[in-house]
Amino acid sequence: MTVTLRRATEADIPFVMACERRPGYDVHVGRWEAEQHRATMADPDWCYLAGLRDGAPAGIAILSGLTHRNKNLHLKRIASHDAGTGFGKSFLKAIIAWAFSETKAERFWLEVVDHNTRGRHVYAAAGMVEEGVVRGAFDRIDGTGRGDFIQMSILKREWQGERVPAPPRLNQATAPAVDLAKSIAFYEALGFKLIVRNDRYARFEVGDGPNANIDTFSLDKSDTPAGNGPSLYFECADLDSRVAALKAKGIAFDSDPEDKSWRWREAWLTDPAGVKLCLYWAGENRRFPPWRLA
Repeated sequence: MTVTLRRATEADIPFVMACERRPGYDVHVGRWEAEQHRATMADPDWCYLAGLRDGAPAGIAILSGLTHRNKNLHLKRIASHDAGTGFGKSFLKAIIAWAFSETKAERFWLEVVDHNTRGRHVYAAAGMVEEGVVRGAFDRIDGTGRGDFIQMSILKREWQGERVPAPPRLNQATAPAVDLAKSIAFYEALGFKLIVRNDRYARFEVGDGPNANIDTFSLDKSDTPAGNGPSLYFECADLDSRVAALKAKGIAFDSDPEDKSWRWREAWLTDPAGVKLCLYWAGENRRFPPWRLA
């Protein structure tokens, strides 16, 4: 399969609209009427690319930011006419190559809806990095509430082979549990979502919303209490009201919320296996206290 690109014209608008309206695309791909496409094509900041498979039209891409002073090129929309043929991956790579070869772009970026796991996998395979979450950014079409956009990007130097691997991200911790059932009940009371369980192990999701940055926490059956082991910290923007709600559920705290000299507000409690937990709020002082090293 040979994938090539050409600039789309008004004559391609019917094909563009056909790609936008393929079955099942309404969940992940936006759609415009012909008049909006025509007006957007006339804007010098925008560009329409037709993807060709062996010379025949097979997909479309809509980009903006050609005149952006900071050289950020945005992939507004990408759609293959026929999904599942392998064209989409090659098409995306060709678009990225075009962006960095044919424009002044230094950064190529997009936003993908949080539940589009397949799309996020394809973008990551092309070298794009998930760099942030735009929370509560759109109404889900199924009426289940608001969803998040996941922002992803690739830099020109990364595309050229100068990628610096991201450092490992702490997103999982495991604590011992002498009485597994009792510990599970404790953490469920804290609001953790149980997703895995057997006779000696349990794992929870920790966080709000179906986005890429949700963390996990697990329990492992142990014959001995935690003792003086590590302490676990969980940040809560609603610290005081959350502590009050947990107390109403019967959760005992070792200390109530208190402002510390290091500019964190902390409340401490102990789980059934003796693991020390801190519910806290630090805001920007977690990473950027006044005494942060240069």
